[in-house]
Amino acid sequence: MSGVRKRNVTKPSSQSVASKISKGSKKSSSFSTPQLIGIVSALVLGILLFCPLEVFDFFLAKNQKIVRVKYEVPEFVPTDFVARNEVEEESFELYKKARIVDNEDVYDSHEKVSWNDFNIRKYINAGRVTNKKDAYKTAAFNQLVSDDIPMDRNIPDTRLGSCPSQEYPSEGLPTTSIIITFHNELRSTLLRTIVSVIRRTPANILKEIVLVDDASSDPNVGMELIKIEKVKLIVNRERQGLIRARIRAAMVATGDTLTFLDSHVEVNRNWIQPLMQRIQQNPKIVVAPIIDVINKDTFKYIGADAFLTGGVSWAMVFRWDWLTQRGTSTMDHTRGLRSPTIAGGLFSISKAWFHELGEYDDQMDIWGGENIEFSFRVWQCGGEMEILPCSRVGHVFRDEHPYDFGKKGSNNVFVKNNNRFVHTWMDEYTDFYYGTRPNAKSIEPGDLSVREHFKEKLQCKGFKWYLENVYPRQYVPERNSVAWGHAKRGEHCLNVFPTKSNKSGVYGQLGAANCNQGLNNPSYQDMDKQQLVLKKFTGLFQQPVQMKDGKYVNKCFGTPDTTPTDGAKVILADCVSNAEVREANSHQRWNYVGTNIKLEDFPHLCLDGSDLGSFRVRTCTGSDSQQILWEMLNI
Repeated sequence: MSGVRKRNVTKPSSQSVASKISKGSKKSSSFSTPQLIGIVSALVLGILLFCPLEVFDFFLAKNQKIVRVKYEVPEFVPTDFVARNEVEEESFELYKKARIVDNEDVYDSHEKVSWNDFNIRKYINAGRVTNKKDAYKTAAFNQLVSDDIPMDRNIPDTRLGSCPSQEYPSEGLPTTSIIITFHNELRSTLLRTIVSVIRRTPANILKEIVLVDDASSDPNVGMELIKIEKVKLIVNRERQGLIRARIRAAMVATGDTLTFLDSHVEVNRNWIQPLMQRIQQNPKIVVAPIIDVINKDTFKYIGADAFLTGGVSWAMVFRWDWLTQRGTSTMDHTRGLRSPTIAGGLFSISKAWFHELGEYDDQMDIWGGENIEFSFRVWQCGGEMEILPCSRVGHVFRDEHPYDFGKKGSNNVFVKNNNRFVHTWMDEYTDFYYGTRPNAKSIEPGDLSVREHFKEKLQCKGFKWYLENVYPRQYVPERNSVAWGHAKRGEHCLNVFPTKSNKSGVYGQLGAANCNQGLNNPSYQDMDKQQLVLKKFTGLFQQPVQMKDGKYVNKCFGTPDTTPTDGAKVILADCVSNAEVREANSHQRWNYVGTNIKLEDFPHLCLDGSDLGSFRVRTCTGSDSQQILWEMLNI
C-alpha cells in the first residue's frame, strides 16, 4: 500500500556492545575478559528489570527485523454527532478514541514465509509446559494435549445434506479480513487457528489475517507470528477487551468484508465461500457458521447440531433455540437459517455495513452482551442475520474464563454492558429484563447519546417490531404479575405432566422436570409447558394451554377440591373466575412469600416438590423441597 514505511532492524551484537565498553574503558583502567562479560551481563539484567515497557518494546521491535507498517488506514471520519453537554462530549471523545489506531501499534514482518516454512516447533516450545498441574492454567483447556497436536491436522467434514457437493464461484466473491483478538492465548491454539484459516480459505478471498494482541503478558506470542504470510498484528498497550479490540482491527482491515473469529478455533472445509456468497447477495446481512465443538480436554473435533438458531432470554443471556419439528424435517442445509441473535464469536459482515452501523458500543467493557446488542441493532436498523449450515467452524469451549475482568469483576461488567443496550434498544420492554435481574438497576449504564444517535440516524425500528417480525416465538411476559417464566425447584423446572383423570377441564398435574433450555433438551420448542405466571391482583397461578383452535388460554393450578388438605395433589384445570363467593376459588389463589408459593386462604399450606412427578400442598416447613425460584419477579 502507499504510505508504507519500513524500518529494517537487526539483532544486537553483544560483541559490538562489549567492544564499545572495552574501548571506553581503555581511558581509565583495563578489564579482563571475565570482568567485561560480568559488566555486560549486569547492564542487560538492569535493562530487563528496570527499563520501562515502552522502551523495552521499542528495543524488541528494533532488534527482530520487524517492520512497522504505516497503513494508510482510511481516514477516520466521525459520525455527525453533536454533543449537547459535557457528558455527551466525553462520550463522543471515547467513541473517537476507540477508532483511532496509532501507526506505531501496527506491525508486519520484513521477511514473510509460508506457514509450513515457519518454525512451528520453536514457536510452540517457547511456551510449552511439562507439568500436568499447569495444563489448564493459562487458557482453561488442556495445553499438554494442544501443544502436541499438529497445526495442520485433518478434521472431519461435519457438513450435512447436500453441502459437501455444493459448488461456489472460484472468482468474484468478496475478499475478507480475518480478525482474531487474543489475550494470553496458548501459542498452539492461536497458531492452529491461523494455519487452518490459511489452508482452508481460497487465497483470492483471504485478504489478510489481522491479529490484535490485547496486552498479553508475553508480547512475543503475537509478534513472532507476523512472519507468516498475510498475518499482521495490532498491539494494544493497555487492556481494551474484545469489544474495543475488534473496533480497532476493523479500522485497520482492508478486505471487502470482516470475518471475526475467536483465537482457539479450526475452520472446516469450504467454510468461507457460503458466507461470502451470501454477503454478495445481500450486503446488509450478517452471516455466521455453525459452531462445532472442540473438546477442551482431548481436542477431539465434534460436529454440532444444525437445527438451531440463536435466541435470547429475558435476562439477556444468549441461548440456542431448536427449530420446530416441521422446520427440522423440511430443512434444506444449503439455505440460511434466519436467526434472531448470533453467538457473536464467529461471523462475517460487509466492512461498509459494519461501519455504517457504528461498529460496536465502545463503552461496553471486555466482552459480554455485545453479541445481543449487535443482533438487535442489525435487525432493527434494516439488516438481517443468518446461520449458514454449509459453513462449519470448530471452537474450543471452556468452563471458565482464565483472564481478569478488572476490579469490579465479570458480573459487574456483564450487567453494565447489558444495561447499556437494554436502554438503547428495548423501549418499554426493559421492565422484563429488570424483572429477571432486580439488582441490575443499581448499576448505571452510562451515557447513551452516541448510540441513540446511530439509532436515530439509521431510522431503526422499535423492539415491539423485533418481537413481532424477527422473534415471534419469544414468549412475552404478562404484566401485573408477581412472578413469571420458568420456576425452579432446585435444578428442575416446574412442568405439567399428563394426568390419568378423564375429568373435563383438567389438563395435567404439576411436577418438575429438566429445564427446556439450551442444547441439552431437544424438546426446547415445547417450552410453553414450563412457562408459568402468578398474577398480581387475582392471585391466580397459571399456565397457557393450547386449545383446539390453536390459541393459548391460561389455565389455573390448584387442588382438586375447593377445600385443600395436607398432601393434596396440584393440578392444572379450568379457572374458577368471577366467583360470587370468595371461597369458590380459594384452592386456586396463591401468594409468593419469600421463596414459598402458599395458598392465599390456607397460608399454612405450601407448594411442595418432594415428589418431582407430582407436586402437592403440604404444611410449610421451609424445606428445600418447598423453595421455588422464579425467572422474573414483579413486572
